[in-house]
Amino acid sequence: IDEMTAILKRKHVDFVLAIKSKGFIMGSIMVFVLGVAFDRLENPKITTAESFSGIYDVRYGPTEMRIHRDDLYGIKNVLIIDDLVIIGGTALPVIKIKQMV
Repeated sequence: IDEMTAILKRKHVDFVLAIKSKGFIMGSIMVFVLGVAFDRLENPKITTAESFSGIYDVRYGPTEMRIHRDDLYGIKNVLIIDDLVIIGGTALPVIKIKQMV
């Protein structure tokens, strides 16, 4: 953790965005050490406010994740933490969501 956060401090990360449960765990640790803002991507059923969304494919078909629009305004250097054991595919829609802002 210390080695990872030392690099991130030099990169001036100002926001941590976590994906899936393991991303939430690692994201929380990073936020604590870096002292920056944190949010997570949600299932569309949980997100009630106006939001950005991204669709990605998993083994059982396409799925969607969302983040409230207000959460990303003014953020410049985002650290995206994905589920460490996921088969892939979730980080790309998150990058696209960030580019929408």
